[in-house]
Amino acid sequence: YRDKLEKIAKDNNLKFSKYYAVLAFDGDSIGKWLSGNYKKDEVKLLDFHKKISEALSEFAIKSKEIVETEKNQRGKVIYAGGDDFLGFININHLFDIMQELRDSFDKIMKEKGENPNNEFKLGDLTKDNENLSFSAGVVIAHYKMPLSEIIKIAKNLVAEAKNSYDKDKNSFGICVMKNSGEISKTFFKWNLENKNTTDILSNISKNLTRCNLSNNFIKTLNSQFNCFLGDYELKELIKSEIKRLVKKSIINKNFNIKEDFYNNLYILYEYSLNMNNYQDFEKAINNFLSALNVSDFISRELNNAD
Repeated sequence: YRDKLEKIAKDNNLKFSKYYAVLAFDGDSIGKWLSGNYKKDEVKLLDFHKKISEALSEFAIKSKEIVETEKNQRGKVIYAGGDDFLGFININHLFDIMQELRDSFDKIMKEKGENPNNEFKLGDLTKDNENLSFSAGVVIAHYKMPLSEIIKIAKNLVAEAKNSYDKDKNSFGICVMKNSGEISKTFFKWNLENKNTTDILSNISKNLTRCNLSNNFIKTLNSQFNCFLGDYELKELIKSEIKRLVKKSIINKNFNIKEDFYNNLYILYEYSLNMNNYQDFEKAINNFLSALNVSDFISRELNNAD
C-alpha cells in the first residue's frame, strides 16, 4: 500500500499529511440505562432493553455509513458496536464526522431512527429530559507512532472526557501528539451555549486554513497567558486582549471578521474557566489554549497537504 500511495503522490504531485486521527467513543452511564433508571415507570424492563438494543444496532450501521461513504471514504471503521466505536479518521473531515456521528446518535436514540416498522420510539419509553449520550476521545498522531499506544490513549481520553466536567458526562477530548513529543489536550461538552463545539473549533481551523487569519494570535496568547496565571480578576481584560490579537492577525484584507468569531472564542474560554469551578486557573487556561492549538495544528496540516 505504501508503494502505491507514493506512486499516486508522485504522479499527481500530491503531498499527504503524516498525521491521522483515531476516534473512540463509548455510551454514557449504559449500566444505569440497562438497569432501567431512565425508563418510565409503566414500561417493562425487557421492552426497554429491546428498544435500546434496536436503537444501538441501528446506529452501528449508520456510523459506518457516515465514515465510509460510497463517494468519499473519509475514514475506516474498525468496529462499531452501537455505543462502542473505534475508527481511523482523515483529519480533513474530523470535525464534520464527529458532529455527524453525534447528531445521528441523538436522533436515533431519541426518535428510534426512520424505520416505519417500529411502533414505539426509544424516546417514548424514557423519562422526560433523559437522553442516552456518548463521550468521545480523539488522538491525532504521526503515522510512525505505535498504533497500540495511540488506541490506548484514545480510550483513556474517553474516560477522561466523562469525568472532565460534571456527572452528565456527554463530552469529548482531543489530543494532538506531534512527532516532536509536544502534546496538546483539551476537553469540552458537545454543545456550548446552544452551539456545536465541533463547529466552533472547525470555524477557527478553516479561517486559518483559508489564510484569513495568521496563527500569530494563538502564539501570542500562549506566551502572554503565563502573565495572567492565578488572577481571575483579569478575566475581562483577557477577553479584550483576545479580540485585539485576533484583529492584528487578519491577513486577508477582504476578510470581514464577524463578532460571532470573537464570541466563539469567549465561549471556549468561559467554559474552560467553569469546568473546574474556577479552582485551577492554570488548568483552565491550558484547556482553552490547547483548543486553539489543536485547531491551528489541523489547519497547518491541511495547508501542507493536498
